[in-house]
Amino acid sequence: AFDSWGATNITKNWTTISGTNNAADRVHNIAIGGAEVQAAVLGFTTPLIAGAQILNFGFQPEVVLFLWSGAVSAALPTNQTHRSLGMGAMTATRQWAWVVNSQDNVNPANTQRGQWTNWCISALNFLGAVSFQAHFVSMDPTGATILWVTPGAAAYHISALALAGISAQIGSYNKSVAP
Repeated sequence: AFDSWGATNITKNWTTISGTNNAADRVHNIAIGGAEVQAAVLGFTTPLIAGAQILNFGFQPEVVLFLWSGAVSAALPTNQTHRSLGMGAMTATRQWAWVVNSQDNVNPANTQRGQWTNWCISALNFLGAVSFQAHFVSMDPTGATILWVTPGAAAYHISALALAGISAQIGSYNKSVAP
């Protein structure tokens, strides 16, 4: 867990990691600061019915980043037998999302992936069908609004980081196939 930060360092307090791979792994972080920066983290779940969802951050964000681990409805933190990871982003003019997943201990191997520029949150099941999906509606004075077109079959966990007071752009491009 995050404890504190100062002008030159970040202090974290680690709890015991469960599972079979307790090796020392590299941890990456990013620090964003400045007098004008506003940041808020929000944990929420997918709704069970389609419709608008208001995300209250307490300020109007310039960019919102989303992170989810597939269709996880159990209390966090939790372990998954199969792997799934998704990330999305939205500003007032653009959005994107990607997801990758891999089913454990199956033959033949079963992996899925997806990338979208018309959704800020999207997940696939292990058959490759959409399991939940939402797109940007608006940046509001105290948060943002997203629209769930495909709600979750259960209340799946999603984390959001909202930032304001920074210069942020998101985008996507097609990779060149020419050498």
